[in-house]
Amino acid sequence: MNLKRKFSSRTLAIYFLIGISIIGIITYVYSNYLIQRIKKETETTSRIFAKYASGPSMEQEALLELIFQEVIQRIDFPVVMTDAEGNPTSSKNVLTDNLRKTVEKLDNSQEPIPIVIRHGSDSTLVGYVHYGLSPFTKSLQILPFVETIFLIAFLFIGFWGYLIYRKSEEEKIWNSLARETAHQLATPLSSLSGWLEAFKGKISDDIYEGIREDTK
Repeated sequence: MNLKRKFSSRTLAIYFLIGISIIGIITYVYSNYLIQRIKKETETTSRIFAKYASGPSMEQEALLELIFQEVIQRIDFPVVMTDAEGNPTSSKNVLTDNLRKTVEKLDNSQEPIPIVIRHGSDSTLVGYVHYGLSPFTKSLQILPFVETIFLIAFLFIGFWGYLIYRKSEEEKIWNSLARETAHQLATPLSSLSGWLEAFKGKISDDIYEGIREDTK
């Protein structure tokens, strides 16, 4: 019975750890997948922005107007445009006035996208689009670390609970052994007390009292 209980508790703990680990790994991988996908969409939008900034031709006006209304106006991440020499010309979703410093920070996280105007087979570099990640994407980046912390805390609590359960089971076993031992010892002691009463008056009082004290 005890062996079966021990096996069951240990098996339950192993399954618990395996299950939590699998859930943690799946969540971590999926979170990273979402982050990379959002980064890719941000880069695509920035390239569309660069295409728009390169200047429309007559046949592209209607399409670029649609892009401006549906894409550019809805950008929720910081964007700074610079000329070919790196001088800021315009920005969107940037709170600071120090655009040069902002450009440096943006370039440290994302590679700037060149704005190129094509003239037949020739092309001219007129500037760059410097962009960063949206607040939502930044919050997603810390999600795997938060999940890892919660996973470790959950595993610690589960292991702590298992130790308490195991200690409780051991205490129950020791209590059962103590009761059984006391019961086994009570029987011969009761028999000795009966034999001692039978010898009362037949042996000296000193010997009788000494034996009686030993059997209490």
